Amino acid sequence: MAEACIALMIAALLGLLCLSFPEFTAEEYYRFPYVYLLSQSQAMASSSTVLLHTSVFSTSFNGSGNIRSAATVHFDSAGKEIVAELGGGRLVFK
Repeated sequence: MAEACIALMIAALLGLLCLSFPEFTAEEYYRFPYVYLLSQSQAMASSSTVLLHTSVFSTSFNGSGNIRSAATVHFDSAGKEIVAELGGGRLVFK
């Protein structure tokens, strides 16, 4: 009986090792607002132009924290989009 339990435990552990865990593909969607706001805050704190470059979006902020150009950023992995509005740079999540 003990041998059967040990064999079953080993089989279960091997099964867990062989499973492939999916990647978190929507990570960029959830990280983007934090990187965006950090860059905007740095521009305001230093009163100088700060560049923002991610894998899905590139722009710059002036010394007042205003974004250079409005844009819609599409995140295919999450099936969502974020709109960066011109001027104050407000983010709208869709």
